Amino acid sequence: MSDTLTPSGLQSSAGLYGQCGVYQFDRNGAIFNPLDLNPYLLFDAESSMIGTLENPTLDLDPTKQESLDVITATRAGTATFVNLDGEIEIAQPNTVRVDNSLGYPGILVEPSATNTIRWSEDSTAYNYGAGITFESSDVLAPNGQASAFKMTPNDTSSLHRGGALDTAGSWNANDVITYSVWIKTDGYDYILNIGGFFGNEAATFDTLDGSLIGNESNVISASSEDYGNGWFRYVVTYTFQNIITNNYVYSGIRLYKRDASGNATNWDATGETTGVLVYGSQFEAGNVATSYIPTDNDASGVTRAADDLVISGSAFSDFYNQSEGTFYVESVPNENTSGSFLFDLSFGDASTDRLNIFNGSGNQKVFLRTAGTTWSDNIIGSRPAGGVFSRVAISYKTNDVRASLDGVNMTTDPSATISSTLNKMTIGNRYQNPNYLNGRIRRLIFWPYHSDSL
Repeated sequence: MSDTLTPSGLQSSAGLYGQCGVYQFDRNGAIFNPLDLNPYLLFDAESSMIGTLENPTLDLDPTKQESLDVITATRAGTATFVNLDGEIEIAQPNTVRVDNSLGYPGILVEPSATNTIRWSEDSTAYNYGAGITFESSDVLAPNGQASAFKMTPNDTSSLHRGGALDTAGSWNANDVITYSVWIKTDGYDYILNIGGFFGNEAATFDTLDGSLIGNESNVISASSEDYGNGWFRYVVTYTFQNIITNNYVYSGIRLYKRDASGNATNWDATGETTGVLVYGSQFEAGNVATSYIPTDNDASGVTRAADDLVISGSAFSDFYNQSEGTFYVESVPNENTSGSFLFDLSFGDASTDRLNIFNGSGNQKVFLRTAGTTWSDNIIGSRPAGGVFSRVAISYKTNDVRASLDGVNMTTDPSATISSTLNKMTIGNRYQNPNYLNGRIRRLIFWPYHSDSL
């Protein structure tokens, strides 16, 4: 599927349903929402999921909050999500987070993470730098509140740099650190250098459009995301060099103006009144910027617990058919990670009986184990890349397990014994030894019937 939304109208892939394809749409609202369609229309095969499979017994649809009530959610600590208005909002503990940061609603499933910066919305955290004046601002931040601060270059130095000296992370040389921050220009379109101040740990961006200009040698990845109203979230992942040898992270923002050729240049900033607005600074271990974790004078940072989402008890037995069935999942991972799970059905916390879809080494796989015997451990297709939408379906019955990833079918497994004891479904993770999806599930559907065409 390679459908696009163009100014001249809608284009979709050909098939039985003509223009009923999957469409892209921006964060300001969909012109055409595929979630309004019956889900079986979204399969590639023209004959699939039609007839007896039109009535699912489970349909987790993030656009319909009531459909998520069957999930028992466990998550402690401060957590956020992007609401339908595009604003960052604090989530209630032990709730399913429906996030709209990618322009559509999705069930957000993330591992535990810690924001180690002491003040995420206060210039007090930016305690290291030169040639910068800090002040409060009444401009609305991405959370819909006046919680950003302003950095203005001054003439005390030709080096205009402001950032945090972070001591909370107990960082060591070669640790992988992800620094993320929302920035909006205030009167001049600066060129930004974002990331570590020492050790070639920063990336350069153009604030005109948030585009990446280049990376220094120890940057692993760098990107930006448009949040509207001039705000971009900039994300830089780098390998910490510990140049100062005190295990403290020095990261932040350096401002450049443009010379006559449009290249970055230092200047003395005499009489400068423009600057940039800053909100939501976050330092976290690892190579992914997870959802925003606010901090407010928290010396050790703030930890958001993982999203543990489970369907069990009567909520499970009411939808699941032990003898045959078909699952369909739409998802977008944050990263291309081996070991992450879309879902895992298990016999309580025992490893003897399981059915799941997970991302293995370079591949997405279906796994079936019954009474301690593994009947299926087969490749469905290539593991989806970070940020890429994918659709997977799996259908099972005795001696017939088959699956499809984005319309490409794996070889049918003709020898399988289906467990009759499964009693729990873990969403975006597995029943034990957590391996979180770290991404969003856009839809998860189950039909209590087997299908020959996926």
